[in-house]
Amino acid sequence: MSYALNALGVLTAIPANVAGGVQFLKLVKQHKVVGKLKAAQSTDEKLNVIKNVHPKVKIAFVHALLNNIVTAGAVWNWFSRSGNEMNSPTWVNILISALTAPVLALAVLLGGKMVFDHGVGVSFGRQGSSKEE
Repeated sequence: MSYALNALGVLTAIPANVAGGVQFLKLVKQHKVVGKLKAAQSTDEKLNVIKNVHPKVKIAFVHALLNNIVTAGAVWNWFSRSGNEMNSPTWVNILISALTAPVLALAVLLGGKMVFDHGVGVSFGRQGSSKEE
């Protein structure tokens, strides 16, 4: 059952990662991060741009990074178990699962922070409206 649930987790992570990536690119574009980095002349100026970028962009970056780590671990666990008798996990699979569980919890916490504290992915006051952003 854990092998099947692992496969289901990997399959559902794909559209979630794509949707999150699209939202992240919108945030980066909205805050003109790439343009500001290109305009920065020195490494110090570039670091200053990164330092001063909106907190929700920083949170989104870390959230994405953590989710990608968890997804990579889940893919590796699923793939590596496929050759085992009854798809049973090895100690390495269990270790990866144990290490990625708290990473996933932190990613979930950051995702909630983006939505509830910063309104990422939420359009306030637009219920029933067909107006485009």
